[in-house]
Order: sequence, then C-alpha cells, then structure tokens
Amino acid sequence: MEDGGQRPWCSATFVGAQHRIVLHLPGPEAWDKATALTKELPDAEIALVHHIVVDLAVDSVMDAQDGGVEMALAVLTIEDW
Repeated sequence: MEDGGQRPWCSATFVGAQHRIVLHLPGPEAWDKATALTKELPDAEIALVHHIVVDLAVDSVMDAQDGGVEMALAVLTIEDW
C-alpha cells in the first residue's frame, strides 16, 4: 500500500487539498486501536496552521504483513485565511 500523498483541490469558493494518509498500527491490540480510531476520527477536531479539516473518512482497514493493521484515511483540507 502506498504511504500517502496529496493533490490540490478547489471549489468555486475554497482552495485546499485532498490528502491520503496511511497509518500502520503494530502489535496484538492493533484491531482494537483501529476500531476505536474508525469511530473517533471522523468527528475529531484537528488543529492545523492556516488550514481547516472539512472532511475525514476511513477508506480502508486491513491486516498488515507484520500482524498489525494498516488504515488508509482520506482527508480534505481547505485554506483558512
């Protein structure tokens, strides 16, 4: 799985970026942690300098090769002037 990345995004009124973030959760409790994050992240308040997180979604959660879990997140940010 790719490590993540970003690409520019804009609408008629906003400028921002779409981000893909891949988290690796190691260890025997990885699925418990992934389940908790899946529930908490979409409503989390995330502070960024000069940007606002307007959407955050968990795209996928899957077993990692080392026995942990990999989570792919899709995040949309816009510039905060």
